[in-house]
Amino acid sequence: MDTAQVIVSGLIGLIGVPLTQLIKKQLGWDGPRAALLSAGVAVVVALVALFGAGQLHIYDFTLNNFAVVFTSVFTVAQLAFKLLVADK
Repeated sequence: MDTAQVIVSGLIGLIGVPLTQLIKKQLGWDGPRAALLSAGVAVVVALVALFGAGQLHIYDFTLNNFAVVFTSVFTVAQLAFKLLVADK
C-alpha cells in the first residue's frame, strides 16, 4: 500500500470522520452541503497525507506544475472522500 494511502486512512479514521460529523451536526447540514464539506475535508487530508509522505513539497506549487499537483491531490482526495462517505 502506498504511504499516502496509509496516512489518508489513518487521518480519516482519527480526525476526518469525527470532525466532519461534528461540523455537520453543529451547522445542521445534510445533502449537498454535507457532501461539499466532506470533499473539503478530503482535500485537506489529501494535502496533509501527500506532504507527510514526502510525495508533495511546497516548491511543487508552480503554474507550470499545476496539473501534476492538482491530479495528485485530486486522486488522494478521492480516496479520502470515499472513506469519509463510506463511514456514515
